[in-house]
Amino acid sequence: MTQPVPLKAMQRQLKVLVDDLREQSTAVPELHAMLDEQYASAFGHRTGATFEEWREEQLDQAAVAWLLGTVFVRFCEDNKLISGVWLAGPDGRTEAAVQAQTAYFLKEPKHNDRHWILAAFEHLRDLRATAGIFDEHNPVWKFDISADAAAALLDFWRRGAGVHSFVDESLDTRFLGDVYQDLSEYA
Repeated sequence: MTQPVPLKAMQRQLKVLVDDLREQSTAVPELHAMLDEQYASAFGHRTGATFEEWREEQLDQAAVAWLLGTVFVRFCEDNKLISGVWLAGPDGRTEAAVQAQTAYFLKEPKHNDRHWILAAFEHLRDLRATAGIFDEHNPVWKFDISADAAAALLDFWRRGAGVHSFVDESLDTRFLGDVYQDLSEYA
């Protein structure tokens, strides 16, 4: 059975993502407008919270989607359930992921680490077995993290507390539900 990355480390990484998304929600006009529109539609019907309280819940859920999305990619990579290596992994797979990312940037020089992570999500979205996880309802498609936050997320998996093997011969993914439940008060 897979032993997850320590919860405290995941919660610290989640905080980095939430803080980044909070900045994005004020700095990126399209994101700010989307949140304003959604709040106006929800207020009085689905929420009585202030905009700031409601926004925090939305940002937290989006950050959880980014973090758990990368956990799922790592699980699939480590168990060789997908072709290629996107984020990291044992047995030289981190170096292979870095090389694949470098090749991607040579083809897409205007892209950054966020685009690379999204490319991994798109790869899984294009597979029948994992398409529902990364469908259009997943917040990662509406809530862009910054390039710096994406770089920090990759660093978490490659050199930080996320350095971990998700190899599991039974392919048991129950730990994902546990992580989701324990990661955040909003989740």
